[in-house]
Amino acid sequence: MPVLGLTGPIASGKSTASDFFVGHGAHVIDADLVVHQLQSSGTPQTTAIQNLISAPVLTEAGAIDRTLLGQALEQTPALFPRLEDILFPAVFEHMQHMLAQVDAPLIVLSAPLLFQAGIDQLCDSVALCHCSASTRVKRALARSGMTQARYELYQQRQLSDQELYDLAEHHIPTEDKAVTSLAITALWHQLVGN
Repeated sequence: MPVLGLTGPIASGKSTASDFFVGHGAHVIDADLVVHQLQSSGTPQTTAIQNLISAPVLTEAGAIDRTLLGQALEQTPALFPRLEDILFPAVFEHMQHMLAQVDAPLIVLSAPLLFQAGIDQLCDSVALCHCSASTRVKRALARSGMTQARYELYQQRQLSDQELYDLAEHHIPTEDKAVTSLAITALWHQLVGN
């Protein structure tokens, strides 16, 4: 069974693309959901993140409050590499473990920082979700808790559009859902054959 990496900048349409892949019968493992699990109450990663950030970033239940974490990172962007050192190895390990347990005609590993976290090593090929920068900004700012400053900060952590385009073997346009659906259907047939 082929393993496809799915990546793209923030708000580039990865979730929509994932939904289309699921509609064809793929199994999607989403790195963002893995990170949420790793940032839940009582995990070693939650403890390490709280120890890293001087400001309180925990909810009353003891999980990482992503809004507070985002605010802390805005104030001290130099913490990003250390945060990634905490999360990337655990995300890789969890995704690798989940991958070994799945049986599907296509497995999709979705991750915005797929190359930076080394998740591409688990994939047979990588697809890039891409749309215009203005569409990404509009989508991102519509999300709860997202600010222009935070969006720009997250953009700086990502590879450039050209770097992503060059690294990916497949390219999925996500400006328009109908076009995205057609591109994913064609890619499904290319990778799975039915």
